[in-house]
Amino acid sequence: MRGHQMVLVAVAMALLLAGCGDTGNGSPPPRKPSGAASSSAAAAATDAYLAGEGKLLVDLSASAATFPDRIDRAALADGCEQLARSMNRRFPPGRLIRLLQGLPDGVLSRHLTNEMSAMQEAIRACSDGDAGKARRLARIAQQSAADFDKRRDTLRTQG
Repeated sequence: MRGHQMVLVAVAMALLLAGCGDTGNGSPPPRKPSGAASSSAAAAATDAYLAGEGKLLVDLSASAATFPDRIDRAALADGCEQLARSMNRRFPPGRLIRLLQGLPDGVLSRHLTNEMSAMQEAIRACSDGDAGKARRLARIAQQSAADFDKRRDTLRTQG
């Protein structure tokens, strides 16, 4: 399986876990809490999760924040597949899915899912030789990372 295909599988699973897909049996997918953490306890639990077990999700978001430059360098050096392999090693899809399942805040989960999806699509566009599309998608990942940071800051003030 090619690197960007492995990421696609992870994104599809993350979308299902976030409640944005079809389970294939006609029933709606299981849904995570859809909105903001409703209490300071939930906000504190989210912050503790991201500081501990879910730290890889924070690292993924930090990677998305710099992804436009990385995708540009990969496209220039014909390194799109190498970037895909690197991302899969650093952010194992199965582990990301498990971590997303444990994330208490549904809003943060959606931001992370958006990041993952945009990064995967950017890598695919890069592999297809469409540097402009890759850059646009990488900027979407970057914006989702900024949204993640804003939401996390909001939760910190609640907790």
